[in-house]
Amino acid sequence: MFVESNITPFVVQAESAEQLAAARDLFEAYANSFSYKLCFQSFADEVATLPGLYAPPKGGLWIAFNNGVAIGCIALRPLSEDHAELKRLYVRSKARGAGAGKTLVKTAIHAAARIGYKTIRLDTLPHEMGAAVRLYQSVGFVEIPPYMKNPVEGALCMELNLTAMKTNLA
Repeated sequence: MFVESNITPFVVQAESAEQLAAARDLFEAYANSFSYKLCFQSFADEVATLPGLYAPPKGGLWIAFNNGVAIGCIALRPLSEDHAELKRLYVRSKARGAGAGKTLVKTAIHAAARIGYKTIRLDTLPHEMGAAVRLYQSVGFVEIPPYMKNPVEGALCMELNLTAMKTNLA
């Protein structure tokens, strides 16, 4: 994989069969990056049925490309009429540090605002995803009480209030 660190990643919404196959590959790499299994989240079914709950008009699934290579992904799904959930932020290790994660997060935030959600929620593991937590904080996410059950010890729930957000996404 050849990744150029001085190139801003190009982000597309995954729609074609080829893009969805790239998303499946990235989701699998995401799952394999943890010290635990995602079976409690019905992960295999989620991957098999992409875009599934991430489909428009209430969701989204995006892939970041660098030099023609799929290097990262992010997904957004509805929790309710007013609340969306951010899922599956992942950037391949060789592509980290070039801004792909921030570009993906901003893409999902802007989409959630356009859809009309009032908040975006997420759960993460600070001990395994410290850089992601710092990224979420940098764009305005704050810690909240758990909004759903997560059996993984140390899970952190966060939320971004889209109605109060001005624009720290430039």
